[in-house]
Formats: sequence, C-alpha cells, structure tokens
Amino acid sequence: TYFFSPHTEKDVYTNLMRIAGFSNIFTRESVSNMLDNTNELVGNLIKDNDMYKALTNFMLEYDEDKPFFIAMYTFNTHAGIEAPSDENVINDNDNLVLKQLKYTDYSFGRFWDWFINSEYSQNTIVILTADHAHYNDSDYLKLVSEDSDYTRCFIDRIPLIIYDPVHVLPKRYDAEDNTS
Repeated sequence: TYFFSPHTEKDVYTNLMRIAGFSNIFTRESVSNMLDNTNELVGNLIKDNDMYKALTNFMLEYDEDKPFFIAMYTFNTHAGIEAPSDENVINDNDNLVLKQLKYTDYSFGRFWDWFINSEYSQNTIVILTADHAHYNDSDYLKLVSEDSDYTRCFIDRIPLIIYDPVHVLPKRYDAEDNTS
C-alpha cells in the first residue's frame, strides 16, 4: 500500500497515515525527489499538478508483479489556497474557488489523459472523491448562489467517481446520507 501526501514527513497528517496502516508513505520530501526539481511549493505543500506527476512517475516505474493500492491527498481546493499562477487555464476569472476547481480539474485531467492511454486502464480501479465539502467562504457562496438546494453549512455533496474496467457498476448510487 502507498500513500502520496503533499505534507512533510513531520506533519501530523503523515502520522495519521501510518496509523491507518499504509506501508509506504511518500511525503513532500520524497514526492519532490520523484519530480524534475522544477516543482514549486504552494503554501509549503506540493501543488496538485506535481502530485499527479509524481504519481504518474511512480506508476511508470512500478515493476512488481503484484496488485497495489495507492491513495493520494491533494490540497489545492482548500479554502484560501491560491491556484498556481503558471497554469493558463485558471487565469480567466476573479473567483478564487472557481480558479481552484479549474486548476484541480486541469491537474487531474492531465493525469487522466495519461492513465486512460496506459496499460493500467485495463485492470486498475480509480476512485475520485473528497473528504469534505468546500468551506462556505464568500467566493464559494457566489458560485452556489443559484443552487436551490444548497444550505449554508459545512455539509454538502462531495464527488464519488469510480472508474472500474472490470466490474459493472450502477450509474448512480444513493448512499442514504452516509459520508465517505
């Protein structure tokens, strides 16, 4: 089992992943070593696009003939985090949350383009989800102001997208208000 984290080795989140039982944890320090040294930190953490680059590099070099489980945490959609300015896709709007979401979409999209054309797409399950909804700051409230069923609290819908090339899954699943 592997966990990719933008946090440092000494961060309490890293210890939480040890307690969760991950046998290999890649932190900011070791993830940086998987990159070409041009990665920039955002708020002392590795930006999403570089996290996906490190994941791709790891998968390209994975040569063991056994299944694996990889989990990864990214942070660029957290409240108050500026999306990196080097990505042209996000510079067309003043709304911080919309920039964050576009940057995250762009970062995952680059990984997905690689993944779907790789050998892994035939036998690997990918799950995209979140651990919580976005904090309802002013930029977020501007985005959801037209959503008739949004209630102003820190509880909301989160994504759960599953790509599974092996099993037949329902198009929708009602979790009956259970959380991740």
